[in-house]
Amino acid sequence: MHPEFGWQRVRAGADMMKFVTLIERGGPARSVKVEDLTSKTLRTVVLNNADTKSALMTDERRSYPAISRRFASHDAVNHSEEEWARKLPDGTKAHVNTDEGFFSIF
Repeated sequence: MHPEFGWQRVRAGADMMKFVTLIERGGPARSVKVEDLTSKTLRTVVLNNADTKSALMTDERRSYPAISRRFASHDAVNHSEEEWARKLPDGTKAHVNTDEGFFSIF
């Protein structure tokens, strides 16, 4: 809220702290502070901190499909299309709600 201009949209940018958080469903979370959010940085963090035998659940960021090739499976939800969760054939759900809940405490 700006005192003169009312509600202002906060822009993501260089002044924001950047980090990548990986959460095991029903398990612990791990956050890694990074200098940038390039595909190369994301790939390094994800591959160094997640078991490639697992299923990777992400949002629609364009760099995830290339990273996901190393994982047992990959499902993504498309937030820009108002998709927040999707039931998978095995009965589980594709979502990143756990991650979003983790950040809601900040």
